[in-house]
Amino acid sequence: MILFARITPENSKLGKEELRLQVQRILKRAMGKGDVHLDLVEQQDAIIHGQAVTLYVYEGKDDRGVETRQIVSDALEGKSGPVILFIAGPVQVWNQAEIDRFLQSIR
Repeated sequence: MILFARITPENSKLGKEELRLQVQRILKRAMGKGDVHLDLVEQQDAIIHGQAVTLYVYEGKDDRGVETRQIVSDALEGKSGPVILFIAGPVQVWNQAEIDRFLQSIR
């Protein structure tokens, strides 16, 4: 799953970490995921839409034992206001090269 989550004006007042955690909680509920424990395993600097951001890579398992990976960005300015990029999927089918190409293609 790849999506851009628009940041509402009230959420724009949150700090970077709390904003990322808020997006993760909302998406977990929307996806119907049960208990998922994720650990931050890496931080990467990236240029997305011409803006320098940090990407936070999380890994863990859901309540069925499926290994999961997520990438969550810092907020960046989108066409309609600030957004956060969210990429998630099972580690078994994760294709980092394809994700890297996608990130580079965002203009």
